[in-house]
Amino acid sequence: MSKFPEITLREVGNFYGLRTWVEYGLKQSKNELGWADFRKP
Repeated sequence: MSKFPEITLREVGNFYGLRTWVEYGLKQSKNELGWADFRKP
């Protein structure tokens, strides 16, 4: 069960879509700053 019974499936989908864009933005930022070059293998 969920702690948020009033949330809809559409809202859940929107949150997951937002997460995708946030991760994309962070990846781009890391590349611009050069942090991706120092990633552990």
